[in-house]
Amino acid sequence: MTTIVDFAHRFGAGPRLYKGESPTLATPDGGHHIPYALKDFKLRRLTPIECERLQGFPDDWTAGISDTQRYKLMGNAVTVNVIEAIGSAISKASVKMAKPK
Repeated sequence: MTTIVDFAHRFGAGPRLYKGESPTLATPDGGHHIPYALKDFKLRRLTPIECERLQGFPDDWTAGISDTQRYKLMGNAVTVNVIEAIGSAISKASVKMAKPK
């Protein structure tokens, strides 16, 4: 299993390890904060495509610009499946409210 490693250099908190899903892909300080993956005790930088997948976007959604800008875009993006879940919940609630009593 791959572990996502988030080095919180900005806040001096040290590495935070997450198994499976990372709660966030942060890119503070102008994109100098790039997520890493830890597998078999080796650290590696996540690729832009892996960041797109973690955020729910199709592969190469941000292709055509520099990797630095791709990391920034994915760090500033709202995760697709979260927005879908919020939209679904709003839709269900509005249908319930619209039903006559």
